[in-house]
Amino acid sequence: MKSREELIKERKEIKKYANHIMYSDVNPFEVVEVKTSNKVMVRRVNATLIESVKCVGVFRFSSVFDNSTQRYEYASEPTATPFAIRWSKAKKNWFSVDGSKFSMSAEPIKFYDYNF
Repeated sequence: MKSREELIKERKEIKKYANHIMYSDVNPFEVVEVKTSNKVMVRRVNATLIESVKCVGVFRFSSVFDNSTQRYEYASEPTATPFAIRWSKAKKNWFSVDGSKFSMSAEPIKFYDYNF
């Protein structure tokens, strides 16, 4: 089992992608420039849905979806405007100036939670 310090170091490590975490939804961004060990520039990655989710049932007023079936195709968006995200020592994570949370990743991740 990894120690807390090892987990924080792993979370801080700069990787090729920084995925925007919005509760259960995730949007992909790519790291385009490393300014310092605590600041990088990112820009949006286009994610095209290639395999949709499947409805597994309707209960009362809502449907329940199997979110694990969604698949996306990713493409760099060179015309997207880059912006900075920074490592927060206090919160032990990556954030943009507006407070949006990001997570570094070797792969782009797009996830939409259809159950909300």
